Amino acid sequence: MIKGAIFDMDGTLLDSMPAWRSIASRYVKSLGMIPQKGLDERIRHKSMAEAAEYINLHHKLQKTPEQIQNGVIEAMAQFYENEVVCKPGIEKFLHQLKERGVKLCIATATDRPLVKLALERTNITHYFDAIFTCSEVGRGKATPDIYEQALAFLGTKKQETYVFEDASYAAATAHRAGFPVVAIYDKYEPEQKVIKKLARFYVEDTLDLADFITELF
Repeated sequence: MIKGAIFDMDGTLLDSMPAWRSIASRYVKSLGMIPQKGLDERIRHKSMAEAAEYINLHHKLQKTPEQIQNGVIEAMAQFYENEVVCKPGIEKFLHQLKERGVKLCIATATDRPLVKLALERTNITHYFDAIFTCSEVGRGKATPDIYEQALAFLGTKKQETYVFEDASYAAATAHRAGFPVVAIYDKYEPEQKVIKKLARFYVEDTLDLADFITELF
């Protein structure tokens, strides 16, 4: 039975992956430069700070990593503040979980100021008891640190604390750490066979989450 839930944000709660998947190349182009081939894919598993360092190294920009990070953040801030929406059915599902006493938190690679903008626009902040970010934890989702910290906060048993993820590498990390995983389909994740194999439950359409809830209890 589910007692706690750790949600990824981008691609899981929010339909935001199209913006993220092109942000690095769009930023480099905005500087009048040609992005490294495959740049967006190469930084996909990196935290924002790690991505800024990579962009700086491979494009020899006359900017500090902090300046690069700020430029990317500003572009995403505009998107989160004015455009981002929840995936269909997500808010109803969060409401159902809270009604049943499940403790909820977010574990995301996105930095806190952007998370705040996104949750305020989509009006789902009140569902979550805490937000954990990779930059504050100090490690990306290739390691389980962020999930373990979220678990410690929730105070629930690991086997009763489900991790909701759309990215196969993050789902694999949570799975290896012993968490039951709910895989949320997102078309920008190419490794659907991998994530489906790892997951306790696989959700192809978030509109089906309302019906799926009975399987968690």
